[in-house]
Amino acid sequence: MKKGASPLFRYSNAELDINEVGGVDFRNDLKYGPYAPYDTFSITNSSKENVKLTFNGSQEHIIFPGQIMTYEDQEITSFRVENIGDGIIAAQEIEIAFQRSPYDADDYARARSNPFQRVLSAVTGGIL
Repeated sequence: MKKGASPLFRYSNAELDINEVGGVDFRNDLKYGPYAPYDTFSITNSSKENVKLTFNGSQEHIIFPGQIMTYEDQEITSFRVENIGDGIIAAQEIEIAFQRSPYDADDYARARSNPFQRVLSAVTGGIL
């Protein structure tokens, strides 16, 4: 079950040379870890280089120069940004915002529509 909401966090890159990687593993981070996983994520690439964004070590997305991408309803526990362009990306040209949304009525309805959750709720008397 989803925990409570998080603040809106922001991340900016340090300078990234060609093929250099930056990012955060939320599971090992004292500031971001207590709220992980994150379900809303936005990236803005203000550089002139292509960037490869990887979620959770496997979900890869190419972010083109000047592009803004938003991902929702995710279970993000880590992200990496890699400079796959031909030049250096200056510090703060990659802006990322991420947050965990609160558990709401829609989340509750989705959980209740899951047959396993209905059985679990019936067995535990709604405690779990």
